[in-house]
Amino acid sequence: MNRYLPTTLRRSSFDTALASPPDSPNRGLSWTSWVRRKYLRNQISRHQDAKTCAVILFFFSVIVFVFHGFKPGHIVQVLHLQSSYNLCPLSRSQTLRRVATDINTDEIYGTFNTSSQVVLMPWSHLDPGWLVTREGYWSMYVRDIFNLILQFGPKDPDFRFTLAEVTYIQMFWELASPAMRETFVELVKSGKVDVVTGGWVMTDEACTTTFAILDQLTEGHQWLRHHLDFKPRSSWSCDPFGYSATVPYILKNSGIDALMLQRLHTGWKWYLGLHKLEHFRWRQQWDASETSDVLIHNQPFWLYSTAENCGPKWSVCSHMAHPASQMPIPGLAASLAANYRATAEMFQYPYLLMPIGHDFSFRSEADYLSILPKFKSVMDYINQRPETFNMEIKFGTLSEYFDLLKSSGALDSSKPTTIGGDFFIYSDKKDHMWSGYFTSRPYGKELARRLEANLRLTEILFVHARHSESFDADELFPMLQGGRQEHALFMHHDALPGTSRHATTLDSYSRLSKALLNLITIQEKALRALTGLRNIDSILKKNERILINDKGSHFMAVFNPRPSPTPAVIWFPVRKPNVEVIPPDADMLSGFVVHPVKSAVEVLATLPPLSLSVFQLRPVNHPPSASVAQFSSPSSEIVRIANSLWAIHVSTSTGFLVSVEDLEHQTSVSTEMEIGAYNPMVHNSGAYLMKHQGVKPNWPNTRGRKPSIEVLEGAVSSSITVSWGTYLTVTYNLYHGQTILSQAISIQHTSDTRSTDPNRIEALEVFFRFRSNIDNEVLSEKGRNARFYTDNNGFQMQQRTTARQYGREGNYFPVSSLIFIQDENPDNLVQPVRRLSVVTSRSHAGTSWKKGELELMIDRVTLTEDGEGEMKERLSDQQQTQGHLWLLLEQGSEQSAKEDAFLPSFLASQLASFPVFLSPFYIRTPLDVPVPRVPPVVQHSWPCDYNLLNLRILSNPDNYSRPSIDSALISLQRLPFTCEIKTQGQFPACFNASSIMDNFSAEIHFPKHLRKTRTTLTGNAPWPVQEGSSSVSRIELNPFEVETYLVEFEP
Repeated sequence: MNRYLPTTLRRSSFDTALASPPDSPNRGLSWTSWVRRKYLRNQISRHQDAKTCAVILFFFSVIVFVFHGFKPGHIVQVLHLQSSYNLCPLSRSQTLRRVATDINTDEIYGTFNTSSQVVLMPWSHLDPGWLVTREGYWSMYVRDIFNLILQFGPKDPDFRFTLAEVTYIQMFWELASPAMRETFVELVKSGKVDVVTGGWVMTDEACTTTFAILDQLTEGHQWLRHHLDFKPRSSWSCDPFGYSATVPYILKNSGIDALMLQRLHTGWKWYLGLHKLEHFRWRQQWDASETSDVLIHNQPFWLYSTAENCGPKWSVCSHMAHPASQMPIPGLAASLAANYRATAEMFQYPYLLMPIGHDFSFRSEADYLSILPKFKSVMDYINQRPETFNMEIKFGTLSEYFDLLKSSGALDSSKPTTIGGDFFIYSDKKDHMWSGYFTSRPYGKELARRLEANLRLTEILFVHARHSESFDADELFPMLQGGRQEHALFMHHDALPGTSRHATTLDSYSRLSKALLNLITIQEKALRALTGLRNIDSILKKNERILINDKGSHFMAVFNPRPSPTPAVIWFPVRKPNVEVIPPDADMLSGFVVHPVKSAVEVLATLPPLSLSVFQLRPVNHPPSASVAQFSSPSSEIVRIANSLWAIHVSTSTGFLVSVEDLEHQTSVSTEMEIGAYNPMVHNSGAYLMKHQGVKPNWPNTRGRKPSIEVLEGAVSSSITVSWGTYLTVTYNLYHGQTILSQAISIQHTSDTRSTDPNRIEALEVFFRFRSNIDNEVLSEKGRNARFYTDNNGFQMQQRTTARQYGREGNYFPVSSLIFIQDENPDNLVQPVRRLSVVTSRSHAGTSWKKGELELMIDRVTLTEDGEGEMKERLSDQQQTQGHLWLLLEQGSEQSAKEDAFLPSFLASQLASFPVFLSPFYIRTPLDVPVPRVPPVVQHSWPCDYNLLNLRILSNPDNYSRPSIDSALISLQRLPFTCEIKTQGQFPACFNASSIMDNFSAEIHFPKHLRKTRTTLTGNAPWPVQEGSSSVSRIELNPFEVETYLVEFEP
């Protein structure tokens, strides 16, 4: 059955949700539930007009599917929670606790007629880098935590401990003695120690890509499989600042079907508690079946520490969490049981999870002995008096808790509500909108994408060169593992978001740079092995201009990491401009141009799939005039450049894009781009939070001078480069030729907000704002508001609606690779539906604040910290940062604004999946000696909506630091798009292909290839098969889907 289901969703008001809550018709409402809802309805009415009311529930990004007698593919009722929720003022987690505390009358508190089971879960949150580095935390705390596990685990029958970060398990393993390793393995096999999620780190979910999320999870799962023979079954995600809908999909297809979440928006927590929805099913919005569902347990209170998370009464939690606190056991047991009972009122099922732990907890024997024995004494007291408490408490792990919930039959008798969408943005208290980290420290975000692109290329080349005699795979594999692990480490929820302290951040940048150089070394050696040539150097690593002379043959080589033909712009630095480019195939080359000023050759070519293309660079006395770029400095008020499809106009007084012409239809397109900066609010805008206090006047033209403008006209592209001093440069570029690159407007930008004088650093938050006449407003209970769409990790789009009363900071959402607006009222329009999309090369924050506007944050500098995360540092350690945007102006049918509204266009889908950083290699051979042809990885082009997510060599089963001699993992993704959005120009040939060929085994160029077997996404277990052989000869994916296969070949 095709699981892809575009669905039109109807809205329902908050009052309707309260009057007709999504309860199972078989369950009915208890009198306590009626009391709870009546009380909270009164609270809402009492504060309806309060000016300080806070926004809740994903800030207009969540869709809740409510199923009554659900049948696959048939939605009975849809409740759309997008624009209806306001709450009374929040003081920390005050409103959360009202759900349980305010209904605690003596009757409710003393009524223990429902049996409850409570699982106490000892754990410790181990950040691998935050206030200090990973190694710093290891020596300070983490080593002692592992020693404590080994000390108490074997001798205490009730001992349980939950770990999440595999990077620390690996550090422990490397330093542990054989006896320590054996003990730890026994604890894991016995279930006393549970490794949850199994990722290398607890990943960020806002700024990451699908590749990054899957790769760090694969690194952790493969390590656990090899060293502990362990496969995680549940996921613990207590600290990412909001949750993406991509992650549950990846986890579900990696063998994990139950997740714990913690950092949900305060108002959303309130709603879940109100309706007893702390357990729910999370489904992909495009899934017409139940196959993507994962079971979610939401921790209902503010933070994950014991003092915050054991129930609504802080006083009771404090007694349990603090070693020095003393209270008689009978009184403590009664208070704790009442606290648990009140918490249970927010759950549909009488099974509670009560974590015991916090950041780096249980790092000493005194810490352990002062807290857990207290819980055990209270637990024994309650368990011995079932007639009084009607409650059973025991120590357990997260997996044991979910096993208990599943085995009880409760999930079958009354299915949890099903929710679709994501959990952004996060807010933990009034006016604290955690949207700043979507943009904070953009240099790290750009560096991570550069490393990601090179890691993926290295993986492919490593497999491709694996059996070449001159390729020392055993020696190079540890370097590849190091690159994988450094990339995975930076996906941590304090690293990539830019919310670590300065010293930790610099340590991360150093590690990433070193890993990048190591990966480039592997690429060079792989190409040397494949070509049989010695003089091959990456331009990135060589970092110098090349002298092209007649003393040898000079070549530029580029490897296309995509499985379909890919247009690419390649820059090659040269010392002298007297150069011409000879392609290996005349049809490949769209053009080349020599830049005398920049001392570089720019080549536009269509690269064949998964193959090495080699271009000869030949010295000439006088290069053809058509291949030489022409520079000029305009004097008119407006400067214009054009290709065959578009013409753009830029103001020389402001440097801003002021209009666009559609040359194919001879019409003007209302599109402008403004550049500006906000003033960050003191103590409310920092690494985590974003809050503005107006726009900086005249920025970036702060000195009243016109910007510097340079126009370039060449055979490959025409561009306008605008510079505002040293702190911002923007290049508007139109590419020539008949490729899809010519169908969009390229905007490259370099920001440098550093200052040589630390006393003159300017606080600012730089934005790009696109204006159009697109009517993207929709009618809601708050009037007409702008609707826009942002992506989750490049995997899928989410619909957003602006709530102006909460400020811009409450309406910025993460943009990993794509954001767009479009006409939302096609019935009232004569012209076709218009769409404005922006494709990004790294993560940003994006919004649509007003009708027809689309806005992206580019860079941030704050001079005060925001009080979150204990950073206690301002955000002022910026680096020069580059970025690349593609501006797409498209048209579509009425259907594109309805059923396909959440799908990217084909052009946007392709540009978002293109290699962001494609760097050439320099090859020098003796005169007139050609470069041997390297066989491609694939024999034929794949359909262009099929993406090779990764091709990853596995470790040798007998030695984890050596590569496998006969197996690799291949991960495929089918990119979703709509054909209803039309673009200028023509589609590429690969667009017409319908699926990968029947004999897919012939498409991968493996020596002595044997078979492919589908596995989980991380390759840690075979994929369940119904019948017959698990070997696969034909692969065909539905849109959105990702699948992984184990490829086996003869040694």
